[in-house]
Amino acid sequence: MQTRNIPLDRLLTGGYAEREHRLLRDSPHVAFLREFGEADEVDPERFRQSAYYAHGLGDIARSGSFFGIDDPDRIIEQARYFHALHRAIRDGAPPPPPAGSHDPGDLHSADPLPRVARVRGRRYWVIKDGHHRCAIHYVLGSRTIRARIIGRALLNARDLDSLLRATSRDHAR
Repeated sequence: MQTRNIPLDRLLTGGYAEREHRLLRDSPHVAFLREFGEADEVDPERFRQSAYYAHGLGDIARSGSFFGIDDPDRIIEQARYFHALHRAIRDGAPPPPPAGSHDPGDLHSADPLPRVARVRGRRYWVIKDGHHRCAIHYVLGSRTIRARIIGRALLNARDLDSLLRATSRDHAR
């Protein structure tokens, strides 16, 4: 598999199922870090109002789990892990142990590089694995991230163009 530096402003969320495409900057992952990244801890009550919590609920509803968590009350475990991972990457420290009893390596690649698929006909990529790492680097101000290219995205150029037009209109408001 080829690796290359990918511009973070040209990454779309979607995962392996390629659901809920949006620019990384508009993702629940980035929103979480903007709200909680510099906090000492993740406040559970505020967290339950976040887009990231809603994202976790959606994964549980669609696939039965969110990082191995099937109880909505435990989604905060993943959020606390994400918060700790952000701090570790920011501070150049080793990553924290996995949250709770699940092992993110069981659900995603153990490869430290995110995996992305290119949108045919465009210089955009869909994140297949590594949304959290991409979001962390984006919030920390990196312009690119080293990633593995794993083929073509399901998203086509026409749908991407529609998404970008809609996103542009939303940000103009």
